[in-house]
Amino acid sequence: MEKENTFEASMLRGKVLRTLLRHGRQNEGKLAAKVRRSMYEESWNRCVDGLLAEGLVIASRTGFGRARFLELTSLGTAEAEKAKTELNARTYAEVTSEQA
Repeated sequence: MEKENTFEASMLRGKVLRTLLRHGRQNEGKLAAKVRRSMYEESWNRCVDGLLAEGLVIASRTGFGRARFLELTSLGTAEAEKAKTELNARTYAEVTSEQA
C-alpha cells in the first residue's frame, strides 16, 4: 500500500497517534470521534491501514462487527512523542511570532 503524503493525511496521522498516546487503547469508533472523523471515511481507513502496515499500532477485534481496538506499539509510542514535540514547537513558534 502506498503511503499518502498530503497535508490532511499527515495531520490526521498525527492526531491519531497523539490521541492514542494520551488515552491508550481505544475502540476504533471512539478514536475516530475523538479526532472528529467517521470511521467509514476513506481517509480514515487509509490512515489506520497505513499505521497498521508501518507497525505503529496493533489492532484486535472487539467482537462487534467491523470495529477494532487500536493500541500503540513501542515504535508507535516513539512516533507519537515525536509528533507531539513537533506540534508543541510549531505552536510555540506561532505564539512567539505573534507577540513580537
